[in-house]
Amino acid sequence: MEIRLAKREDIPRVMEFIREYWGSNHILANKPEFMEYQHIDRNDMFTYIIAEENGKIYGVEGYIPMNGMYTPDIAGALWKVIPSNYFMLGKAIRDSLMEITNCRYMCSPGINMNTSGRVLGMYGQYVEKMNHYYRIRNLDEYHIAIIKEKKFCSGYKNGNYLKHVEDFHDMFAYLTEEYLATKTPYKDKKYIKHRYFDHPVYQYDIYEIVNKERRSFVIMREVEVNHSKAAKIIDYIGEDEDLIGLEGEWDRILEERGYEYIDFYCYGISDDIMCQSGFIKRESNDVNIIPNYFEPFEARNVDIYFVSNVLDKLHLYRGDGDQDRPSSY
Repeated sequence: MEIRLAKREDIPRVMEFIREYWGSNHILANKPEFMEYQHIDRNDMFTYIIAEENGKIYGVEGYIPMNGMYTPDIAGALWKVIPSNYFMLGKAIRDSLMEITNCRYMCSPGINMNTSGRVLGMYGQYVEKMNHYYRIRNLDEYHIAIIKEKKFCSGYKNGNYLKHVEDFHDMFAYLTEEYLATKTPYKDKKYIKHRYFDHPVYQYDIYEIVNKERRSFVIMREVEVNHSKAAKIIDYIGEDEDLIGLEGEWDRILEERGYEYIDFYCYGISDDIMCQSGFIKRESNDVNIIPNYFEPFEARNVDIYFVSNVLDKLHLYRGDGDQDRPSSY
């Protein structure tokens, strides 16, 4: 069995493998332009590892580089193996990926805890669950969320406010590569622009948290179903404490945009800070349902697990990896 970095000419074979063994309607099986958007990097490399023998692919794993460093931070994406004579092929592909990319840090949000998550946890990687926070709008009825108990966490006002960002130049005027490099993972400007400003399908709303000392940025995406709307916080770039005091600003956005709720999957920000920002933490026994899946829509709560080779200073969000990716278009 040969495990190697895929080449650009392997794209049709990888897409066919996904179509046959993952799902015939999967966007990465049917839309070459989206496959190239997500998995052709800044060096024109196809970011997939493949395992093959006698011309047949037995396993693949995609990855997304977050910066252009020699030792980059990367996020794992679609990972699939089929039966073969190679023992623990999935782990072998993951080990090869980390060796070939020479990555400093790697995480995979959306890991399947019944298969790969359990295996990787046994082999020394960290397997954790992302926290899920939400803030609802005070409505008489809801068409997306199922709200049996209206819960609110009261923060306080400190003068911080949210300003909509129209252009990536406005965002980058406040962000230096030196600052971005202090974060784990390090997402550089090219990654941020490509991921959120150049996306071929999704429209992202970026809000600047304005305070006296610095600027932090909230990246959101609107979702719509049942003739109603909600918003998901997809990424956060900045200091945790800048989220404090924004309760009124979230309520303003809920009212102005007509959202039922705003929710936020993340790891690394404390419950206390999120409460002081006005968010409720969804616990496993929460009577409310804050749906995560919209393509297709599923009215149920979803836990998102991830696997990572580091936890120290890690801040992980829904947008890291391919959890916020269209299913088809």
